[in-house]
Amino acid sequence: MKTILDTMWSFVPARCLQVAARIGLFDHLRVDKELDTKVLASELGTNADALHRLLCVLACSGIVELTDIGWKFSASGFKYLSAGSSNSLLAFVERSAALVAAYDNLEEVLKSGSPDREMLELTQQCFGGKEAETQVFAKSMEAMSSVLAAEMVESVDLTEYSDCLDIGSGWGVFGRTMIRRWPGLSVTLFDLPHVIQGAKERCEKLPFGEQIHYMRGDWRDQLPDAEFDVVLLSQVLHEEPKEAACRLLTQGCERVRRGGIVIVVEFFLSSSKTDPLLSTIFHLNMLVEIGGATWSTEETESFLHDKGFEVIEVFPLSGGRTVVVGRRL
Repeated sequence: MKTILDTMWSFVPARCLQVAARIGLFDHLRVDKELDTKVLASELGTNADALHRLLCVLACSGIVELTDIGWKFSASGFKYLSAGSSNSLLAFVERSAALVAAYDNLEEVLKSGSPDREMLELTQQCFGGKEAETQVFAKSMEAMSSVLAAEMVESVDLTEYSDCLDIGSGWGVFGRTMIRRWPGLSVTLFDLPHVIQGAKERCEKLPFGEQIHYMRGDWRDQLPDAEFDVVLLSQVLHEEPKEAACRLLTQGCERVRRGGIVIVVEFFLSSSKTDPLLSTIFHLNMLVEIGGATWSTEETESFLHDKGFEVIEVFPLSGGRTVVVGRRL
């Protein structure tokens, strides 16, 4: 019964997180100083008792802590939800609120097998359709990617490689992180024109800016016609239906020199596709949001094997992601 009740009420912590972000709670909290509930309520213009109840829910999620003095950020809450943090996921939290309306239409999605039309339109706006939405999405991905990239470079060794193609690079977080870790590496960022413009603005003036190259394009049309020691596909396969994702991964593999590697970062599912929970949620969400899908680790390993690759590493990252690394034979 507890599992059913936990599932039934799981929307409450999510909604509390979204509303807390919207009213500016995280702009007032500190990690090094406690604030009394009444003080916070006065600053936010809320009822003190109601705010206290919301904070209690956030405390159960590990976002805030209550001491004898008052409320403060937990270490992880401060890292991922404070506005000034380079790892802030606030933009993602705010965007997730839009999914609530999309899931109100889940029955229609189940009948049609197609994305929610309004959510699809909003998502397309994030890929250059509207400047404001594009900036919010890109900033969110940069924050998320900075955490994942920092973890990835500690678990994979690119010492012997000289160049990398980053497909769907965003603003170049993975590329910058890899070059800092391996100064002899050069990275080519490949993404939509407006995304590459944002990447250039952030990378050109870096001390190693000359090692970063830029190519504008759409992976749905054509990838760069060149070979690389390393090809990275981080969080891009899930944006496509299975058939289109297979084409993209095939083209990515074709760009890898013999002896080189392909790195795939994704929300991978188990072979049964019934776990882990976050990946199953993401698998459904990609259908609701954009018509994409996630893969199982087993499917990915088998696909790479069929393309002439040997899977040499599989390891987890934060937030439910997993990395699969294959070497071309």
